[in-house]
Amino acid sequence: MPDATTVTLFSLILLPLLLVAAIGSHRALITFTTDKAANTFSPSGEDVSAFATRLARVHANCYEFLPFALAALLYAVATETTHITNGLAFYFLGARLAQASVHLLSASQVAVSVRFAFFLLQWGILGYWSLTFLAG
Repeated sequence: MPDATTVTLFSLILLPLLLVAAIGSHRALITFTTDKAANTFSPSGEDVSAFATRLARVHANCYEFLPFALAALLYAVATETTHITNGLAFYFLGARLAQASVHLLSASQVAVSVRFAFFLLQWGILGYWSLTFLAG
């Protein structure tokens, strides 16, 4: 069984892929059930619905933050220091999934605050890992 760091690493790779599949499926459904041409979708999703806009932003949020998370997790694997990341890896992944889920569900002021709290948790974990790696 892979350790928590490895499971988190690959889960963070799979999440944007699943979101791309969701965007593609959503657009395909609209193309097949309406007269909207496949080449007319706005990348932001704003021409479809509020949900499509949130879905596009969730996807963008994933790849905007992904390099930082992957760098820390890959560093731990490469330097055989996964003992540093294993304890919080699933918390990090849970916060990432929770942030994405809340974002998909709502853009209300409360939801944005909750999303930000999950983002801060991820940021804090990455900061902790980074400082721990440096302390070596």
